[in-house]
Amino acid sequence: MQPLNFYLTIMKKHLLLPFLSLALISLNACKKDDPTPEPQPTPVYKPFELTKNGTSEIGELCVAYYPWATITDSTYLMVLDGDGNVLKSKTEVVCCTDFKRWTINGENYYSYLRHNPQHYRIPGAGYVNGDIVILDNNMNEVKTIQLLPHNGRGASDPVSLGGHEFILIDLNHYIVQAYYKKEVSNVPASLNPYNNINVVDCIIQEVNNGSVVMEWDAASDSLNYLGYYAPSEFSDSTITVDFAHLNSISIDPTDQNLLVSFRNLDQVMKINRTTGAIMWRLGGTYSDFQLSANQVFLRQHYASRNSEGNIMLFDNGDLNLRAQSRVVEFGLDETNKTVTTFKSMDVPDNVFGRYMGSVQKVNGRYIVGCGSVGRIFEMDATTGEVYRDFKSTKVSYRAQNFN
Repeated sequence: MQPLNFYLTIMKKHLLLPFLSLALISLNACKKDDPTPEPQPTPVYKPFELTKNGTSEIGELCVAYYPWATITDSTYLMVLDGDGNVLKSKTEVVCCTDFKRWTINGENYYSYLRHNPQHYRIPGAGYVNGDIVILDNNMNEVKTIQLLPHNGRGASDPVSLGGHEFILIDLNHYIVQAYYKKEVSNVPASLNPYNNINVVDCIIQEVNNGSVVMEWDAASDSLNYLGYYAPSEFSDSTITVDFAHLNSISIDPTDQNLLVSFRNLDQVMKINRTTGAIMWRLGGTYSDFQLSANQVFLRQHYASRNSEGNIMLFDNGDLNLRAQSRVVEFGLDETNKTVTTFKSMDVPDNVFGRYMGSVQKVNGRYIVGCGSVGRIFEMDATTGEVYRDFKSTKVSYRAQNFN
């Protein structure tokens, strides 16, 4: 015979089971009527407002938003479509610049410069320094790149790169840009340089499979000093003179040589990619091309040759000489050194992007990044009609489109 407790347990189980089932049914019914909403995913952060007009020619717009005038705050790397949707994003805790996409052997990669606070930075020079970062198509880090020792620089010398330009040819072949503090003795006496003068030299370095195949520096040509727009600085021993300020490099598709923009010279140079020889100078002092008053550009960025064969610039302007930014295009006869065609268009809303900036031409439209003014425009290259206007309290060094 079983003990009494055994029978009591069986009775409780069978008597309570129907009541428990009813309770569960009632609970499920309450859940269906529960007005409490399901948890929603966190909205994607968008540090901009977008005004739209008609359709867009933007494919993937790469931007790197960060607070102006700081290099120690977070940057929001974003790939946007023409409707402002965030296709991909990544956040870095320091300043990042020059975010863009590359297609290598059918695979997409992204690159940008990430500020490295451990690297030496030239005091007073206006640039972001650090390492180039390569990402795969899923925004995972693949590798980082630094300046290689060359031309008298050793392994213990600064390796920091500048945030103005990077060109990825393949994963082991690339072109970088750096600023380097250098003592020079070839500044012309007419500029009254102080003894043992230090300058911010501009270095272009092409690397293939770990070897430097070409290196160019601006300080080796004394003519470059004569074009600096603030020549009195050569006499000020408290200043490391940023006489050239390289801010863009592009490969000319017509001959594979380099188109290089120098902000502080108001000049674009074409540089032979093999020998380093300066093939011509456009703008500034000692221009090989005679420019009219309207063709003169000031503190420009992003020199490139567009699909129509013109040299195109974001012409920033100058606070005192012309406080208005514009897009300019030059048709050049490079043999006879003449300007054959010229076109300019002011950036809308009287925008004066004093620093930074970019421009591309896509299917008859300009994609304009206004640099230190938090605006990005997509505008008709003929009429100026604005199709997209991204407004932000943050800035992006460039806004670069990839279709």
